[in-house]
Amino acid sequence: MEVLYNPKKFFTKKEEVSYIPALIILTLNGIISAFLAYYTIKTITPMLPVEAHQFMAIGMAIGSVFGFLTPFIKWIVLGLIFYGLSSLFGGKGSFKKLISFIGYGFIPLLIGDAIGGYIGIEVLSSMRGLTIEDLVKYREILETSLATQISAIVSILFLIWAANIFIFAVASSRNIKVKDATITVCIPIGLWVLYTLFKVVSVI
Repeated sequence: MEVLYNPKKFFTKKEEVSYIPALIILTLNGIISAFLAYYTIKTITPMLPVEAHQFMAIGMAIGSVFGFLTPFIKWIVLGLIFYGLSSLFGGKGSFKKLISFIGYGFIPLLIGDAIGGYIGIEVLSSMRGLTIEDLVKYREILETSLATQISAIVSILFLIWAANIFIFAVASSRNIKVKDATITVCIPIGLWVLYTLFKVVSVI
């Protein structure tokens, strides 16, 4: 897919404005997030007192729904931020065109979530049979493990890949210079990367 390795060329020749590609990408992303939320709560529930199980069932439903909606929320929020910041550089393209274009930037995040989801399921599978007391100790060990640190770094790499697509999506859809689009994208994505790095460093 050209947008993954040459986003400049892809968006330069793209004129059609359609939500369908973005919605497909985000739906797949949402399914992964929802399943991981469901699987996490399902794995933890047996470790809790029986009285808490009925509440966990509700939590499972809420977590799954929220997990599914999270990529869509990120899409709209990033779109609003990109639209506002690009306006400072004289951006003139429509919001509809902007969010339809930046939807492609979620492909790397989809791949990253799939990899992260696989790692998460493997980790959760190793937690089966633990008590709630064991879980607290296990969590402390897990947070400082090399696998967790590597997983965070990998997620940052996919985020940078997504940022590269966002830059050309913003430049093309808002009719601004690539330099200005880079500033527009790097402000929110840079904060996102710094937050992820902070979580990694804080547990070392």
